[in-house]
Amino acid sequence: MTLNPFLLVIVPLVGGIGAVLRYLLGRLQGWLPWGILIANVLASAVAAVIVIHDSGAGFFEVSMVAGFAGGLSTLSSVVGQSYGMLVSKQWLKVIAYPAASFLLPVLAVWIVSAL
Repeated sequence: MTLNPFLLVIVPLVGGIGAVLRYLLGRLQGWLPWGILIANVLASAVAAVIVIHDSGAGFFEVSMVAGFAGGLSTLSSVVGQSYGMLVSKQWLKVIAYPAASFLLPVLAVWIVSAL
């Protein structure tokens, strides 16, 4: 796919929608930062649906994967929150949260690939 100048506009806009959704989900707190975990699982599932079940890298695919899923997902929040748990000596959370943040998105991709 050649670079479409319209992608330079639409990817950041769609990414902004994903980022706002991540912000809103990020408010869901509990024993773990559930909102960010949910955002990362959703982003992985969206990207998997597009990549696995679509045949090309067209306008829609690039917009949804690079834009929406990219804006929705966040590794930096996981790292920052995990560091906070480490500093406050919440040892079980330091293990559970990064593990869940990796394993649950992988599980989501696996489920999507099985559909």
